[in-house]
Amino acid sequence: MNGGIAENLPDNQLNHLLHCLSNPNIFSDLMGWFYHLRTVDGREIDLLIETEKGYFAIEVKMANRVSEADARHLRGLGPILDKPLLCSFLLSNDPVVRRMYENITALPAAMFLS
Repeated sequence: MNGGIAENLPDNQLNHLLHCLSNPNIFSDLMGWFYHLRTVDGREIDLLIETEKGYFAIEVKMANRVSEADARHLRGLGPILDKPLLCSFLLSNDPVVRRMYENITALPAAMFLS
């Protein structure tokens, strides 16, 4: 990972999630804690991963370029959850890694999954 990408990622939150997803023992513990969220007011989150410490929210877009509008469902999500929202990710085909809002990072889907 080059310095430019690393500077844009949330400090240890991405590493924590990737560790959870890549560690077979932890991953098996998380199997029952994967959710799709749709609220009464129309907010939809593609994947909500619950850990003992809180949630990771993931929104997936097919776009080659994402904008702040693509992260709209991730904004303000924390207050409606019963545990802290640790970090949110917007995954797409956009090759640029950037922080969309505080606690929301846009990442290329291929990077996130590799």
